[in-house]
Amino acid sequence: MNKKKIGFIALVLIISGCAGVNGSSTSENSSEKGSISFVNPFTSSSSSTTTSSSTSKVESSSKVSSSSSKESSSVSSAEKLDYYASIDFSKTGTALMKDLETLLDATDNTSFRYSSLFEVFKYTDADPTNLKSGKILSFYSGTPSDRGSMNREHTWPNSRGGFLVEDDPHVTRPTINAENSSRGNSFYNENSSFDPGSFGNNKYRGISARIIFYAAVKAYSEGLYLVDKNDDPQLSSTNSITKKKWNPTMGKLSTLLKWNLEYDIDATETLRNETLYEDYSHCRNPFIDDRDLACKIWGDTNSETRAVCNKN
Repeated sequence: MNKKKIGFIALVLIISGCAGVNGSSTSENSSEKGSISFVNPFTSSSSSTTTSSSTSKVESSSKVSSSSSKESSSVSSAEKLDYYASIDFSKTGTALMKDLETLLDATDNTSFRYSSLFEVFKYTDADPTNLKSGKILSFYSGTPSDRGSMNREHTWPNSRGGFLVEDDPHVTRPTINAENSSRGNSFYNENSSFDPGSFGNNKYRGISARIIFYAAVKAYSEGLYLVDKNDDPQLSSTNSITKKKWNPTMGKLSTLLKWNLEYDIDATETLRNETLYEDYSHCRNPFIDDRDLACKIWGDTNSETRAVCNKN
């Protein structure tokens, strides 16, 4: 294990002592002292922090402005990162999405394999409360689980084009078998389709939304796109790769935009983003760096999305 992975796991452990797996307050490990080095995503240099101050530092870097619904002349969170130097953030809609896709493709320097993703998950999704256990947090519930009881969840379902991004650890996540099978290929939505918060951990609504936004940008040129529907079962075209009928859509867009604003960037999202970028030379998820980007790209889709993003 290299030093960066050790530093990542140490940081997860420190955060868990202050915020717990599900974000609940706890005093466990609060008496431990010591310093670690972690990369602040909004500066080019690393900084040293102690256990007592790590929570506030992570929160300052992981939580972006909640004013996505308001037009502002202030510099966006993503603009503070050198990684986004080539992006013109005055653009919106498809123009901004295409530029971000180009950036993600140019900085995607690692060839992951779907069959080997659990070798990545053991670092990106390790149980922070018991690192020695080897357990992995299940997506949707946050339940620590053994590898044998888990499989790989296509957050963007395969039948909807998820195979285009299934090798990407930003998109495919470790999930308990029963939780995975309950989803099928349904859209994400409340009171219909599939709700990522249905296992009692609502933060996965926001996390899921930002994953789907990333996938829609990463594979935009290959045909993935978002729709503002409760479901979209029609198989409208034949995919050139599989030669089978497919429907490369996901939604419900307005619900995803709402969840993105309603649920703060979680510390686990920031840590995964940094680990994949720093340790694996993988591209970043722009919507974790700045969730305001979602409304800039899809906020003018229809009256419902404009209402969510306060663009009326």
